[in-house]
Amino acid sequence: MSKDKSLATYIQSVEQQVVSIEQQLQLLRQHLSQLRFEISKEDRLRHHVTDNKAVVHEPQSNLDSQSRMPEKQFLRLKEVCHITGLSRSTIYKMINANEFPKSIQISGRNIAWAKSEVDAWIERVLGQGER
Repeated sequence: MSKDKSLATYIQSVEQQVVSIEQQLQLLRQHLSQLRFEISKEDRLRHHVTDNKAVVHEPQSNLDSQSRMPEKQFLRLKEVCHITGLSRSTIYKMINANEFPKSIQISGRNIAWAKSEVDAWIERVLGQGER
């Protein structure tokens, strides 16, 4: 009988631990959801449209390092997507429609865009929004 009581106490203890772990898991899920929302909110603040003008807010450290970069440089697809706020597929659709600068083959299978051409495209888009 003592073994049965001891086993029942042990089972009850394990069940309480399971409940506690489930509660902690629920709190972690809520925290993860909040973090995802905050990251999404940060992205929306960084890339938003105001008065038909695309506005990109960069962290101060990136601005400092960019100001020291040479004027003539290449941008890879990921950077072009980040700077313009466009998706990869949209960029390629716009290239095919002659609405976006074409990429340049820089070696083998590596392509990039001239930063000056992407910057000029952004200026044209911003100029169209001011009309």
